[in-house]
Amino acid sequence: MSGSLWLKVPGGNTLPAIPRPRRTATAAADPMDELVERFDAFIAAAVHPDEIAAILESDGMNDEYIRLTYGRHDSFTLAEELYTRVPRSFPEPRSTPDPWKVSLTACLLRGVVFALPGLAYLLGAPCWKGRRTGSACPPGRSPCSPAP
Repeated sequence: MSGSLWLKVPGGNTLPAIPRPRRTATAAADPMDELVERFDAFIAAAVHPDEIAAILESDGMNDEYIRLTYGRHDSFTLAEELYTRVPRSFPEPRSTPDPWKVSLTACLLRGVVFALPGLAYLLGAPCWKGRRTGSACPPGRSPCSPAP
């Protein structure tokens, strides 16, 4: 995974938004609670703490920032704590259409597309005959004779 998760905005705008100033009156007492709330879906779906560490690092959090803000040694210790704090909840798999159920028109169209090269051979066969000899070789040549 490379790049930040927050830069992908529907509509094509990939510029990050200007951060809003935080209000100190409503700020969480523990910055870990804010981090858990922010990455809740990603942390809950993680299978290993290293996935959470990769998400933290892709969001631009380096070890110095984590040490100053959250009081943990590095991103891996922070990821392990987040992994133990948030319960696992795996998303349901997406339902995919059955590849064996294809409509009749799709089958017929596929058959026509696969038959087109053979049709080209049938239409081009009269052009391959030689003009005087009736064979595909130029006049005066046979398939077994050596080239001059």
